[in-house]
Amino acid sequence: MAEGSVYKRCSCKDGKGRGLGTECPRLEQSKHGQWCYRIELPADRGGKRRPRRRSGFATAKEAQKELDHVGDLLAIAGDDDEDTLGKIADVIAAAITARKTLPELEDMRRLVRAGAEVLEHPLMGDVFTAFLAKKRRPAAATPTARTSRTCGSTSGPTSGTSAGTSCVWPTWRGCSTRSSSTTM
Repeated sequence: MAEGSVYKRCSCKDGKGRGLGTECPRLEQSKHGQWCYRIELPADRGGKRRPRRRSGFATAKEAQKELDHVGDLLAIAGDDDEDTLGKIADVIAAAITARKTLPELEDMRRLVRAGAEVLEHPLMGDVFTAFLAKKRRPAAATPTARTSRTCGSTSGPTSGTSAGTSCVWPTWRGCSTRSSSTTM
């Protein structure tokens, strides 16, 4: 499927100002450098290679854990479904390139089962976020419209025509006339 590796590198420079990368002699020290992983994602629809790297891990275990997570995400597609594999690889590539967190395994399974449009257009982050927010929240707890509680003040915007009626300005709109003793 996809091959990857974990390695350590740093940003030290030699006498000429070139980066040493993995050749730094201080990398053997435990506190020096950062752990990274590199993965070769499946080729895109045009047949181009997609090597991706992510760095900034404190330990090799953290980097290996995320590399294994990438492998688990790619394994969702199965061996014979090249189209789904390409779509999942698109989502992973977009997340790594944008330095975003990778999607959770169950979320990706849900997207694949649902045939979600985010798999068609992986750069639609808002659609992906909205889809996950809808799916994670139980139906009974989903807020409908904003509540229209009123602040109760007698000197704010009113719906009535007579003076002195209670303010009906919704509290979520931030009525400026309500007192601090008024509850929301």
